[in-house]
Amino acid sequence: MSKFGTRIYDLRVNGKRETLRAAATALGISAMYLSELETGAKKPARSEVIPKIAKYYNEDVNELNSLLQEDIKNAVLETAREGAFAQAFSAARKSPAAISALESFLRNGGGK
Repeated sequence: MSKFGTRIYDLRVNGKRETLRAAATALGISAMYLSELETGAKKPARSEVIPKIAKYYNEDVNELNSLLQEDIKNAVLETAREGAFAQAFSAARKSPAAISALESFLRNGGGK
C-alpha cells in the first residue's frame, strides 16, 4: 500500500469507521476509485480529489499532498531501478520531488 493510500484507508476505517461505499458516496467518487486510491493502484487523477478527502476527514491537505508526492517519488525511483527510464521520466513530471530524486539517481550511477 502507498503511504497516501494507507493514510486515507486509516482515516476511513479507524477514524470514521465507515464502509468504502459510504465514504465514496460522501466524497462523490466511486467505491472502486476510492479502493484504488487506498491500495495505491491509482493516484488521484483530479486536483480536487485530495482537498475533498482532506475536508471530509478533517485532515491537513498539505500532509496528504506530501504523502502522495512521496509515493510518486518512490514509484519513479523503483521504475528507474527496473531500467524503464522513459516511464520513470513520464511519471516524474507529476512531482518536482520525483524529478529531483530521479536526477540524483542518474547522476549517482543508478542508470548503469
